[in-house]
Amino acid sequence: MMWSIAFLLFANSVMAIVSNNLLDEGGGSENPWKKFLNQRCSLEDVALLVDDTERSFKVARNFMKNVFNVTPNARRFNYYFSSFSTTGITKLKAIPRSENITESILQNDIYLKSLKSNYYGAHVANGTLAITAILDAANTLPKNSVILVFVDRSINDKGLLYDSGILIQKDIKVFVVWGGPKDSKPVDISLLVDLCKYSSGALLFSNMDSAVAPFTKENSSTILSRSNIHGSRKETFSVRNDMKGLYFKFRPSNIEGAIVVPNGYTVNIQNNEQVSRFGGCSAARSKQGLREIYLDGVTSASTHGVAGQWRIDLQGAGGEYYDVDIFALKEPMESGDCLMSGSSTNASVEDYLRSKNGERVIFEKSTEKSSNAAMEEHDKMIDVELWNATVFIKKEQPSLSNENGYSGSSHAALVNMYNQVNSEIFQMPTLLINVAQGSEMIISEGGRTAVVVFKITNNKNSALDVNLQCQGQKRILQSLKPWYLNLAPLQTATSTLTMNTRPGTYEDEITMYARTGSEIIEKKIIVDVGRVINDVTEPYMDYNFLSDCSKVIFSDCSQGTWTIEVKARDVGSGLLDVTSNPPGLYFPNGFVSGTKEEVRGVYSDSCCNADIQLSAIDRTNNRRVVSANAYRAAWSPAQISALVIGLILLIVIIIIVVVIVRKIRRKNDSLDLPRYRGDTSSRNI
Repeated sequence: MMWSIAFLLFANSVMAIVSNNLLDEGGGSENPWKKFLNQRCSLEDVALLVDDTERSFKVARNFMKNVFNVTPNARRFNYYFSSFSTTGITKLKAIPRSENITESILQNDIYLKSLKSNYYGAHVANGTLAITAILDAANTLPKNSVILVFVDRSINDKGLLYDSGILIQKDIKVFVVWGGPKDSKPVDISLLVDLCKYSSGALLFSNMDSAVAPFTKENSSTILSRSNIHGSRKETFSVRNDMKGLYFKFRPSNIEGAIVVPNGYTVNIQNNEQVSRFGGCSAARSKQGLREIYLDGVTSASTHGVAGQWRIDLQGAGGEYYDVDIFALKEPMESGDCLMSGSSTNASVEDYLRSKNGERVIFEKSTEKSSNAAMEEHDKMIDVELWNATVFIKKEQPSLSNENGYSGSSHAALVNMYNQVNSEIFQMPTLLINVAQGSEMIISEGGRTAVVVFKITNNKNSALDVNLQCQGQKRILQSLKPWYLNLAPLQTATSTLTMNTRPGTYEDEITMYARTGSEIIEKKIIVDVGRVINDVTEPYMDYNFLSDCSKVIFSDCSQGTWTIEVKARDVGSGLLDVTSNPPGLYFPNGFVSGTKEEVRGVYSDSCCNADIQLSAIDRTNNRRVVSANAYRAAWSPAQISALVIGLILLIVIIIIVVVIVRKIRRKNDSLDLPRYRGDTSSRNI
């Protein structure tokens, strides 16, 4: 009986661990962009093949901007470019990493003309050479590559599908982004559907005919974007003098706070009258949990304007979490089309501004219906919100076949650009600011000079001009050198802050501002003066896999991703920095160097890159380093502890059972000795 109890206890502890893993594995629905990004994360070579039409180049620019904005690691891939048309195709050209793909490659007319002068191949009167370009690129690319094709015309070079075996031999996946008219017939692209399916890729749809879309980089600038803010928050940002207005989005709509204009004018977020007083077409409205505010910087320029340093003071209603997004617009609203506060118009402020800022890829699910078969087919698709690109994922796409016997079936295109924890996009900041080890943030005696070294990294795939500035509270800052940096893509440079401390005991919170264009990135540090802190204990650090690779076969590692959550704290001297190798640890809420509060970071990668090293260092240079592997994530520290406790309990139960059994045996083996009564024969005489 005791053995049965021991076995059940041990089995329960093991099953609890297994069930936790299964729950983590299956929780939530798979993001429809996941597979595509999984493949991109594990690949190093990507070929961009663009149909020689204005529409296809626009789709390609928007698509790549989204990839780079949301997934900075994608800049490290090797990119190749080729263009094709009815005239022929250009030779596949490697793109140097110093080039800006979305601007200098996909938008530079001089560059494109030089490419188009090198077209080769036969003239095809009734179609494009899309499949020829795909096969030509496949012959040039190394194994395990991706081909991204942007096309908006029908394809009819069907016979070439017989030569597509090289895609399987070299494990090259083809993704086609179709930018053709919304009412185009499926037969126009059925060959591409088959080719995508054959190569384990996917067909994506982009529709640029809708005015309902987010802002593009050409017509607006993202000034600030914050998510999951709790409590009160103050944010400052700068606006260039060439911007014509500001657009604010607050979620939920009952958020409290104020917008402070550069000249000191204050606009209460919930006061429509104060918004209108800003001038011109300034307007505000609340609808379906969203608060929208547009401040006109043209007609109100004589009184307020938008250029200069702004500030927003926010407070979530009832302790709720809230989001804020701010855009600066290059094109103003026309005075004849003003959306006045309290207007009964059905169009939101955002809808109107979208229509005024150019043509973009559709962003929201379409509710319009059509009588023709092609539109009904599109109504079966689901759009996925991803900045200014939309991918339609078929629910039940009918099988497509052609005379050559190839058949297309249900397929999904996938890019994991969403965080798996809370289904929101974690956009890497333009710049990353860290504090270098050895910086003097604990100064035992005032009255001497100390230095702090900042490391500034450019996360973009284009060069940036960066202006640096530091601000403190105790007036101990002496100089910052250099205060200007020109950073190449992914380059890291340093800037040294010199402090001339005053005698006394005090704490100073210093903020480093890095300004590039209209964007400002902040890094706060805490400097203690006149204090002696003896800290010889390494920081606390723990991690937890939010998703792992325990169910992914290594040979299919490109089909899976993993996400790790890191928590660190140092109550002695305060955390200096928390880093990862490979780099890319992201702090959704940021953290102040020198804080003694817990800091949370998140890192994601492909299952092909399953190893990570995490490092936490405090202000007295105590360091803690841990390593983790996404394939061994099933045995997290907490789960190992549970298993150890279960084993110890099992051993204790075994010992108890053994002791009880031995006592029972001793009792059964003990016998009474017979009494000696003498010789029976003598008693009978």
